[in-house]
Amino acid sequence: MQRVVLDACVLYPAALRDILLRCAEARFFAPIWSERILSEMLSALSRNRPDIPQERLVRLQELMSAAFPEAWVEIDRLTAQLPDPDDSHVVAAAIASHASTIVTLNVRHFPQSTVDVHTRAIVMTPDQFLLQLLGEDPEAMVMVVLRAASALRNPPLSPRELLGVVALHAPGYCAHVTELLAADS
Repeated sequence: MQRVVLDACVLYPAALRDILLRCAEARFFAPIWSERILSEMLSALSRNRPDIPQERLVRLQELMSAAFPEAWVEIDRLTAQLPDPDDSHVVAAAIASHASTIVTLNVRHFPQSTVDVHTRAIVMTPDQFLLQLLGEDPEAMVMVVLRAASALRNPPLSPRELLGVVALHAPGYCAHVTELLAADS
């Protein structure tokens, strides 16, 4: 099973995080993150969403850790010549975990030629990555969306509404899944 580093920026949006982690739960891939990746995600949520109580953020980390204990990776310090040197810890996580892929919304921060110097991991957007998974097993990917939508309570969202939210970060994937949902109707 491929090991995939999920950057903090793809774990930050709740709907995208849910779809990605449900794909991991469905055994499409093994998620990887470091303490720093989760710390960045939680700090951004705390800063940008003061309406979320700190206890819920702690609980989120606990739930992610419990669901994917193998996702945690210890990283060594790495100085990569990235456009944003603060992102070198993500490449370090890929190195430490022997990941095949780094999923990030900031692909421009991870030029493939620079990443290739350190690891064989391919840098992908969530849209590219989810489209790849969709190509592997379209039925299972539709089930991921249906399960994610059925679990939403506050607010409840239909599968199409959920895809509308995720489309901000994965428009191609959402368009294809919407077509599959329409074909099943």
